Parts: sequence; structure tokens; C-alpha cells
Amino acid sequence: MRSGVEPEKIILAVVRAIEARFNGGDWLKFGYATGHADRVRDHPRLLRSLDYNDLDYSEHVLEMVESILRPRRDRHLRGGYAIEESKIDPQAVTVAERVLDLPTWLIQNEPDLYQELYGAHHAEAAVDDLGSPAETLGIGDVHRHATRIRQGLRDDPALAIGAAKELLESVLKAVLSLHGNGAETKQDLPQLVKRAAVSLGLDAGGVRDDEPGAAPRRKMLQSLTQLVIGAGELRNAGLGTGHGLSQGPAPDVATARLVVSAAAAAATFYMEAYEAQQPN
Repeated sequence: MRSGVEPEKIILAVVRAIEARFNGGDWLKFGYATGHADRVRDHPRLLRSLDYNDLDYSEHVLEMVESILRPRRDRHLRGGYAIEESKIDPQAVTVAERVLDLPTWLIQNEPDLYQELYGAHHAEAAVDDLGSPAETLGIGDVHRHATRIRQGLRDDPALAIGAAKELLESVLKAVLSLHGNGAETKQDLPQLVKRAAVSLGLDAGGVRDDEPGAAPRRKMLQSLTQLVIGAGELRNAGLGTGHGLSQGPAPDVATARLVVSAAAAAATFYMEAYEAQQPN
């Protein structure tokens, strides 16, 4: 979790995750994990209001989470007056993060709150970095793909994977000057990435033995090509949108993030390599 986050935001995140998921047993486990099982068990209304779905349940959840995460109170003088402030308990917060798997739950259900507590996920940050090189090269489609990727990472992993594959196709076609919808543009992703690598002098087979770091450089370039091809193969296997499959496999969020991160890194690399070769 980021430093300096307002305690109220932390408490709000934990409250929302608990309200969405906890039953009575979960509450007791949470109490034991944080050292407050007696407080949970002895609360006059918390578990009862949960069992009977009472309207005051949310109020009791907030009260309990507040007492567990912010139990300490410090007194000090401010302007001649005694002020009492409660302090967040970092150990209790860490336990809550682990028990609730809080980052994952927030990414899937409360992305704005996740942003406030943890910052952008690396996959989204990688997509954000696409803007500058894409603008320099005039690849307008990148913004559209990036928007769909962000939406998919929050709500639809298959959409994120499909959009990541389309992002790679758009960038590689731009690098190869394959514009429009002509017959010459009808190439699959393995063809595009191999042609782009040769065009940019990034083909592993073109690395000379006498070049510094020749062997590891070949491995890196080969791995980059396989990452791009793998992103396309995942989409073609039905894990990404684009083929209209019925009852296809449902990708998990972690796989979608991996595909997006790899695709964004590869797209940025090819755009920057292309730009570096253009005359000033």
C-alpha cells in the first residue's frame, strides 16, 4: 500500500470488501487473525444484524473495522486544547490486506479506490506509457486500443487480451507502413512481427557473432518475438475477444494483465526503435 494514504480510505476499502464477502465464520476468522475475536463475538449487534440482513449492518461493520484498524488514541495539545487523535494500526492493516486479498478485490470491484490506495497497476501504467511514442508516430488507433484495454482490465479480461493483440497488429502495421484495408495488410501477427523485426534490424538471425552481447541479445529478441506471437495465440485460442466463440474459456485477470504488460512493452519497444531510425 502506498505511504501517506488517508486512514479513512483504508477503512472504507476494508469495509466494502467485508460487506461484499463476509459471513459469520469469516468475521470470526478475521477477529482471530487481528487479535480481536472477543470483540467480534461480543458485539451486541454485528453478527445478529448480518444473520437477519438488518439495515443497520453497514453501521456495525464500519464501527467494528474502525475499532480494529484504528484502536490507538494519542492525546496532545494543539492551540492550548487537548486533542485526541486515533492512529491507524499498520499491523492490523497488513493482516486485513492478506485475509481479504484486498488489492485483488479492489482491482476487480473498486478500481478507483484501488488507485488511491495502491496506485495504477503496472499493466495499466504500461498502457499509459504508449501515448507519447504513438502520438509521435501518428498511430491514432493506439488510443482506442488503450481505452479498451483499461476497460477490460477492470471488467472484462477477454476484452483486454483481444485489444492487446489488436494493439500489436496496429503498431506493427504502422512500422511496416501497411495502412488501410488493402490485401497487403491481411497478414497475421507472426508474419507482422517477423517482418517488423527484419525491417528494424531487430531480427535475432541478423545479430553478428562479433557484436557485444551477441548471444544474450539473440535470446532477448527471440523471446520478444515469442511474447508477441503468444499474445496472439492466446486470443486465437478463445481467451480474448474477436472470434465470437460460444462458451469459450474465461481468462483470469492475472493472465490478462500478463498479456497486456507484454503487449504494451513490445509495442513501445517497436515504436521507439522505429522512431530512432527516422531522420531528424
